[in-house]
Order: sequence, then C-alpha cells, then structure tokens
Amino acid sequence: MKMTKQRLMGLALVVISVLMLLLASTGETLEDRDATAVLLTLPLGVYMMVTKQYLLYDGEEPVEEENEQPGTQLPEHIARKEFQHGTKKNCRSPHLQDVGRSGCRAPGNR
Repeated sequence: MKMTKQRLMGLALVVISVLMLLLASTGETLEDRDATAVLLTLPLGVYMMVTKQYLLYDGEEPVEEENEQPGTQLPEHIARKEFQHGTKKNCRSPHLQDVGRSGCRAPGNR
C-alpha cells in the first residue's frame, strides 16, 4: 500500500512536470517560458516511480521486530534514548553521568 502511494505520487509529479512544460511553451516572454521547476519535479517523480526504497515520511517511527514478542519489551528507563549508550546527560552539569551509579559525579571525579 505504501509503495503504491509513492508510485502514484511519482506519477503525479511527472504529469505536473509535463503540464508545466506545456504551459511554459505557450509563453510569450522569457519569464513566461521559464520551466525551472521541471528540473526538480520530473527527476523526483521518475525516481519515486522506479525505486524500491520507500521515500515518504508518514510520521511513524519504524517498528523494531526484535522486541515484538510479549514479555520481551525493555523497561522504560532502558528503552529511552538517553540510556542506550550507558550514559545520560546530567541535568546539573554539562558532563555525562554513568547510568546505575549513585550520586551525580562526573566521570573524571571517581
């Protein structure tokens, strides 16, 4: 369904490009014959029609399949981005703080 949507949008961009070229060809002055926008819309439309990669942004984050089984979800404090690398930003200083340690000491003060 998503790829069909992308291919239809690519086809729409190609049709719009052809219409812009037809409109520009009927212009009488130099400004009326300007078809610069076709340089962006035509290649993008063709690429959207032929690529196998999904290009559109739907506002959804990709679903990670490895944690979809029930009972294997990570706890919230581990799943949060700031804890993924074992450090979190300390809110009292610009230094990073080790996760799981007590106190708010900077890494160099141990």
